[in-house]
Amino acid sequence: MRPDWSVSAYTLGWIMVTQSEVAEGLKFLREVFSRDKNLLIRFHIASALHQLGRDQEAGRELKAIMRRGSGLPWIAGVENLYRSIQ
Repeated sequence: MRPDWSVSAYTLGWIMVTQSEVAEGLKFLREVFSRDKNLLIRFHIASALHQLGRDQEAGRELKAIMRRGSGLPWIAGVENLYRSIQ
């Protein structure tokens, strides 16, 4: 595997999510997250789950981010999404 695989797969997955290929994009995002526990990737997974109507799963992902992500510049987006699905 090439060292840049994760960055490429993450980028492709997020593009797919934003271009209405949410389920396929989610697969890429999950694969990348399994190798790189980056909280921004987790947030994008939660966003994809929400778009798929899987709000209970999205909520679990968002809670995990909020437990460990205080101080992140994009934490307000996490909190807003969490409030909107509750």
